[in-house]
Amino acid sequence: MTPFLAWQTPHLTGRVAASVAILGLLGTGLAYVLYFRLIGDVGATTASAVNYVVPVAAVLVGVVVLGEPVTWNLLAGGLVVLAGVAYAEGRLRWPRARAAQAPGR
Repeated sequence: MTPFLAWQTPHLTGRVAASVAILGLLGTGLAYVLYFRLIGDVGATTASAVNYVVPVAAVLVGVVVLGEPVTWNLLAGGLVVLAGVAYAEGRLRWPRARAAQAPGR
């Protein structure tokens, strides 16, 4: 894409190439290994729920590292996401209606 834009061609040094390789191996590669291990341990449905928690973790990092303000929208959205994941995994149970009592009791 660079030849078609007004940008200069990037100069790739050994340090830059090594950094990209390390990020690919450690960041992406390790994440895939852990994710597929998680699928093997808990199943695909539960492992896929991890993807819904990523925005919650990103907001938490933004608050802690970048000092972003915590608003009611963030808290409400985080609770909705966590409640949805818990419900989808069967960890959040609604109280069951009592069984109908037999007549005459």
